[in-house]
Amino acid sequence: MQKLARATLARSRNPAQRSVVELVALDLASSARHVVTVRDAVRESSLTPSPCELPEAQRRALDFIRRRLAAGDQLLSHEGFPELASWAPEVAVAAPAVPASAGAVPAPTAALVARFQPARWKLEAPARRARAAWRVAEVSDASSHDGAAQQALRSLVPRLVELLGSGDDLLDLCLAVAIGRLGDAGAAEAMQQLSQRGRSPATCRAARQAWLMLLAPAERAAQVATLLPVWGDELDSDLPADALLDRIEAVLPRRDATWASLLTDWYDIAWVRAEPRAALLRLLQVLPLQAPHFQGVRYVYKAAEMRRDAEVLGLLHARFENSVATLGPTGARQYKSPATGSWIQRAVGGARTPAQA
Repeated sequence: MQKLARATLARSRNPAQRSVVELVALDLASSARHVVTVRDAVRESSLTPSPCELPEAQRRALDFIRRRLAAGDQLLSHEGFPELASWAPEVAVAAPAVPASAGAVPAPTAALVARFQPARWKLEAPARRARAAWRVAEVSDASSHDGAAQQALRSLVPRLVELLGSGDDLLDLCLAVAIGRLGDAGAAEAMQQLSQRGRSPATCRAARQAWLMLLAPAERAAQVATLLPVWGDELDSDLPADALLDRIEAVLPRRDATWASLLTDWYDIAWVRAEPRAALLRLLQVLPLQAPHFQGVRYVYKAAEMRRDAEVLGLLHARFENSVATLGPTGARQYKSPATGSWIQRAVGGARTPAQA
């Protein structure tokens, strides 16, 4: 048996607790003779359920070490792992001091902020990076500038802007939502640029919403004033919902517009003007939740979710909950019984109402 590589880690919560990762070559004739073990003071386990070839063993060992470092463990020493040679604790990104009057930063918030430090961030998998950015969006509240937690989160804005374009498209989308909700107007220009060069339409829409959220009310009103110039009558209409829907359906093809683009711009206008908002709320109560209307409804829903517009979200939640599904086949459907293998026919019912053979 020959030890090829070794790394020693100290746990983040208890630095006195050490774990040792070893890559060992067994005395076997085949090339699949390598195992990876993890040992601490009380137990020893293996990262390889059976001996494997060297590249696979190295991959498993490095993956485990990087995950532990991302979780906050400290790398005390290593040999035989050249991939870790460039790893070293980096200087933390300076964050504005939280005033003493704000109180202590809650532990979950402090842990979340720490994930964006360069030494931790570079070890995170792409999916975990996006999840961290989305978590910032979830807990941020631009309307509450007091409190240590919100001030600590707002201190992340320069770092979040710096990370734009450094990962995949999902990361950019999550960063845009987080930046918009944090409410730091200094990031408005970055959001405007991302809304024009985002790698997907979804990211461009999220960045545009973030940009509008960061503008002052007067600037926001000026930006949306140029939208839908030929729809003035419909925007200010006081027609009943069904009549308004019929009117739009009649003129939509002639104006070379789609429901998706119409509802997206309409909702932006409704942000600053009361009459278009009242008309849009009436329209959302009767719009069919199917093509070609549903894509526009979905865009409005995602924008309302980002803005935390409770009135629109509540209206759409009620519609989603109480509308009968229109996708898929209608009428009687046939299923193969997993118990008998024979075909059964369901005329009515759903998951909670068992089919009758």
